[in-house]
Order: sequence, then C-alpha cells, then structure tokens
Amino acid sequence: MDDNEANLEEVTTYNENVHWKKQRHVLVVCVENKENWKWFLENLKDDLGMENGFGFTFMSAQQKGLLEDVKEILHTAEHRKCARHILANFRKRFSGVHYEKMFSKACKASTEPLFNVTMKEIQLLNPSAFEYLMENNPQSWCRDFFQEGRMYDVVENGLSEIFNNAIRYARKKPIITILEEIRLYVMERQFNLSMKGSSWPEYKHCPSITTLLNQLKKAQRYWQALLTSLNQFETRNFTESFVVDLDKKTCSYRVRQLNGYGCVHSVATIPYLNKDVGSYMDPMFFGAVYRNTYKYPMHGMNGSNM
Repeated sequence: MDDNEANLEEVTTYNENVHWKKQRHVLVVCVENKENWKWFLENLKDDLGMENGFGFTFMSAQQKGLLEDVKEILHTAEHRKCARHILANFRKRFSGVHYEKMFSKACKASTEPLFNVTMKEIQLLNPSAFEYLMENNPQSWCRDFFQEGRMYDVVENGLSEIFNNAIRYARKKPIITILEEIRLYVMERQFNLSMKGSSWPEYKHCPSITTLLNQLKKAQRYWQALLTSLNQFETRNFTESFVVDLDKKTCSYRVRQLNGYGCVHSVATIPYLNKDVGSYMDPMFFGAVYRNTYKYPMHGMNGSNM
C-alpha cells in the first residue's frame, strides 16, 4: 500500500467517525480531494435541504475535485470561480499591469457585447492570453454569465479570505485547539452582528447599502434619462445608452438584476417618478432580513472541568 492509499484509508475511517458525530457539527478531514468534497457536499445538501441545488450559488477557488462534485451532487446550482485565484494563475504566464486591467474589465463585464469587446482587445494584445482565459471557462468567472436574482454580483471570494485571515494563527495549532478557537470566534461574531443590526428599521435598507446607493446617486449626474413609456426609460451618456424598466426592475446593463439594489442607470430614472431609490431595492437588504440572519445565537459551552 503506497502513501496515497494509506492516506485515503485514514480519511475514509475518519470520515465515518465524524459522520457518526454529525449531531455535533464537526466536519474535519485531513486532505482536500474529490472523495472528501463529495462527503462534505452530501452532508451540506442534507442539512440545508438543498435537493438538486436549484437557487443556490457556490463560489470556490478551483479546489481539486470540488468542481466535478458540485456538478454531480448539486447539478442545478450555480458554481462560480473566484476571479482573484484565476488572476493569480494568469499572472504567472502573462505578467504586467495591462494584462491585469484587461482581465478585471473582462470579468466585470455584465453583458455579452461588453465581454466580447474586452476579450477581442485581449486577443489582439496576445492571442495566447485570450486562449488561456477562454480555456478557463468564462461562464464561471464573468458577470455576463452569472445567474440573475442572486443579489450577489461580486467576482471575488472575499468572505472566505476574511475568515481565513481571522483564524490564521489558530490554523498553526493542534486540531482541537483550532476548532475551539473557531467556535469562540464565530460565537462572538454572531453576537456582535446581531447587536449591530438590532436598532435598524425593519423595512429600510441596511447602512452599507445606503452608502452604495449614495455613490450611485452622485454618479447618476452624468446620465440623462428619457421617458419612453410608463415607467420605462432610456438612459444615456456621451457614448452609451441602456434601457431601464422600473416595473420589472430591470436594466439592459444587467447589474441591477445581479446585485438586487440598483445601478447608476436605474438610479438616474427613479427621481423622475418622485420616488425613493430604496423603494425599488430587493427586500433582501432590509434590516428585518439582516436581523433574521443572526437571530439564532451560538450558545456557550462548559469547560473540561464540567
């Protein structure tokens, strides 16, 4: 038996032991591979009642085996790749600030024409760079291909990076200590976030969304809104124009459908109706939804002395 087979046997045995303790929510493996990702996704699917994954979005950093397992177990879920990790690999072959700017422009393109124009520029600059990016499945890292209605248009997996940074010292310690420090961190974070939103109005958007909307309000002065029919507009600046339908809450630029709170084009049209921009935002960003997210506290535990 070689080392790999020994590892696999150890992981399989450990998984069975952890599965037996599933009620404690301890999910630990010793290596990232296809079998362990499959085991994790099966438990996640069961715990959250995800069925075939419809309505769920995953974002990952191209972990080994994960791409295939998501397709197999949650075949209707959307699976995005973190653009930062793709850029890290892209830099190894095509270094330079110009390449980075072109890639950033490509992954943030929200419509097919914008994506095609940018990719054409990359192709003219370096055909090899164009081929490399196309081989990395743009459907998983470009906004143009993201599914609408998920209220999330971010192309980088920053949330995981923040969590990894928060436990960077704990990760160097023995496994039980790691789990204990993660438990304490999550317990404290859960409480702090619940207190943070406790005073927010239930049916008004969260302060962070207010900040984003204020930025859009400042940028909308560069756009002209022309009323074409009831609650439908054409928004224009010097070089571009997009169609906004306030009844359907859509914009042909597509960012409004992706992030759920608006884009500069939709924000530019709402004042014509003498209405508040926040009234066209998805309820996902209301204070009531935020508080509901953190309403279940993570209870403390007795020490080893008990």
